[in-house]
Amino acid sequence: MNLLLLFLIILGAAFIAPVITKKIHVPEVTGIIVFGIILGGYGLMPAIGHPEYAIIAVNRGGAPLSSVDVDELNDTQLKFGEMLNELANLGLIFLMFLAGLEMDLKQVKDDLKETVMLGLMTFIVPFISGFLLAEFFQLGFNVSLLVGVILSTTSIGVVLPVLKKLELIRTRIGSLVIGSATIDDVLSMISLAVLLKLFLSPAGGQGIVQFIIIIALFFISAFYLTPKFAELLLNRPKMMVSIEAETRFMIIVMLFIVLISEELQLHGIVGAFLAGLAFSESVKTGWFIEKINAIGYGFFIPIFFFMVGAKTDLGVFFLLQEKLIFALFLIIVAILSKFVGAFIVGKLIGLGNKEIIGISFSMITRLAVGLAAANVALENGLIDTSIFSSFVLLATLTTLMTPPLTRMFLHREDKIEGVMFRGNEK
Repeated sequence: MNLLLLFLIILGAAFIAPVITKKIHVPEVTGIIVFGIILGGYGLMPAIGHPEYAIIAVNRGGAPLSSVDVDELNDTQLKFGEMLNELANLGLIFLMFLAGLEMDLKQVKDDLKETVMLGLMTFIVPFISGFLLAEFFQLGFNVSLLVGVILSTTSIGVVLPVLKKLELIRTRIGSLVIGSATIDDVLSMISLAVLLKLFLSPAGGQGIVQFIIIIALFFISAFYLTPKFAELLLNRPKMMVSIEAETRFMIIVMLFIVLISEELQLHGIVGAFLAGLAFSESVKTGWFIEKINAIGYGFFIPIFFFMVGAKTDLGVFFLLQEKLIFALFLIIVAILSKFVGAFIVGKLIGLGNKEIIGISFSMITRLAVGLAAANVALENGLIDTSIFSSFVLLATLTTLMTPPLTRMFLHREDKIEGVMFRGNEK
């Protein structure tokens, strides 16, 4: 398939999806994911026995998944699939950078105690629940710890477009959801990195303390030094010859922090969000956000959501066999544990019932970080394919459930004054 035609199909689907979903009152992100499911490597054409006509060929860790017969696919399709995966990763990075950039730090500071409470509770309750579930099914202590870590994640990438559409990002509710979800993912990725170092490193637990100190120094440096460095260069007219040059500068800094994050065995989204948060106080005008918004939401971010659907194999439900009961319990425990953790904190901080339910539903999705953690565990032989398939099924269902349920219970509050994306007007 021609590369230009491939981009035309994906961006065309992303363009049409909002038109359709608006009529049936479904978030547009859900529509893009559904298009990806239909047109991707496990969609309509492979289902009727013609994988060679799939829009993309989906690979995981260099190995094709079972639903696609790669022998019938040509090298070009496989290369396109790999390239789209990389573009999708960039889409997720831009999404998290924009999430951090749009955060109102004053609002976060005002609600810091509540945000930390919500983040910790929605990390601890799923972690303990996942660990106990895996222990009940006798999967082993190491696997039980990994299951707990994976269940503790929250995919802010799925719910963020919904919050943006409802104009909730710069409100107390948006701050609580984004802040607590970020805490979940940061703690999850640090926990995963520590566990992998314990399980796979020949030195075992040696160097764990130093590892944690290095991560802490990275967070402090990125958050406090980035704005100072940016302010220094942005005030030098000879270096910043145009608005575009300033935009490139901020993207360069973001990618630099993302690369350091990945070198420290944290997911790139942690660095992207941290970079956005560090820049959020420096950006005082709307032009930069509009330009990054155009780059991200205009191209990279739709590819990310399309690829989420394209890599979704609904047939995995029928391939679980002996792990089917585990998969069903995993889904139930994953949803209830996040819901319970969020519900308890919501009651303690005095939110209304609708807000509590909406926040609880917004926290149940596991996608990028959860699947990234599961994929790392699979590649290192810590879990088998049936357990991984259970996580794929969990990610699929919660990704499709979260946007409409969040939209149903959360509504727009009064906007906090500040930089807003163009097009948020109703």
